Formats: sequence, C-alpha cells, structure tokens
Amino acid sequence: MAANLSFRGQTISAGSKQSAYVSAIQARLNNVGCGPAKEDGIFGPETLEAVELFQARSVDEFGTPLKVDGRVGPMTWATLFAIELEPPVVSSSSKLLSQALVKADLEVGVREQPLGSNRGPRVDQYLRSVGLDPTQGSFAWCAAFVYFCFNQACVGLFLPCGHHCQPRNMSLTLITDERRVPGQQQGATLAHTGRFDPAG
Repeated sequence: MAANLSFRGQTISAGSKQSAYVSAIQARLNNVGCGPAKEDGIFGPETLEAVELFQARSVDEFGTPLKVDGRVGPMTWATLFAIELEPPVVSSSSKLLSQALVKADLEVGVREQPLGSNRGPRVDQYLRSVGLDPTQGSFAWCAAFVYFCFNQACVGLFLPCGHHCQPRNMSLTLITDERRVPGQQQGATLAHTGRFDPAG
C-alpha cells in the first residue's frame, strides 16, 4: 500500500483522518520492528507509541536523530519508508566481487562510536584487517572497509586471504596520519596490489 502513497506535505498525527496513510504507517512500523501496531487506519495511542519508538531509534538521511514527537512529518515519513528491510545486492559476473558486495551489504548500519571518531567495535575490526592499530591514532577507514569486505569474500569462497585475494589491477593504499612516533618512520603506508583474477 505504501508504494502507492507519497508524503503530501501534511503531518499525520494522533486523530488523523487519513486512514490510508495511517494504515501504511502502521504496517511499516510493524515491518521495521516498532509495533505491534494494529493496522486499522486509526492513529491512536498504540500507533503514537510505535511512531515515538521509531523516531527514538532512527536518524534522517544526514545522520541527525529524528525529533521524538509522535508526529509523522516529512522527515519521519522519508526515514520510515526509505528503510530497506533487505537491501538489494548488485550482482557481478565475478564471484569474488559478488561475494564482496554481499559482505558489504551485511555491514549496512555500522557507525563510528562516537560519530566522527573513526572508532567503534566494527570500525576497529576494519582497521585491524589492514594492519592498523586503531588505538594508535585516528585513521580514515573507508579503504580498510573495502579491503575487509574483499578479505571476508575470500574466506567465504575458500580462497587464500590477504593480498593474493585482491581483484586484478586494484590497488588499496591507506596512508595514516603523519605523526612522528619514536622508532618508526613518519607516516605509514599500507599497500596491497592484486594478483587474483576475479574472472577465474
């Protein structure tokens, strides 16, 4: 039902008479685990509580927490109906690339803790997978995430892990911050150049 409805600019809240919209909201709240809300098209106390729970658990597309007010305005609507319960995975003729995409898909929702820190339990695992110690500085982790996904894909395909599992002609280079550490060279570079043919 929600696929045929789009937000029309009017906030939907307790007592709303727009039963088709309220029913779609109730169904979606149940689907994302914020119910149970009776799908009757009536925005009563049960639906209000489910909306507030969803708002308390959610952030908008920019990572800003939703305002917990029990009203479904444009931000709550967009966030509620944009959540993919099973995100699609793009397929590839390469088994390795397809498996890496599956692994990346499983990581959807991982966040830095606290935000902006380049740290967090899972983020630290990404960094460690490329040999960086997250306790020794603040490292951008995007490239480490890509390496982590390919490495996990290799494990899933029973291929040798490490640099031999990188796609052909792909280089992964991480350059750490440029702090001087006694006994170590300034900055550190980790580079892996692929030798694995993903078409094989």
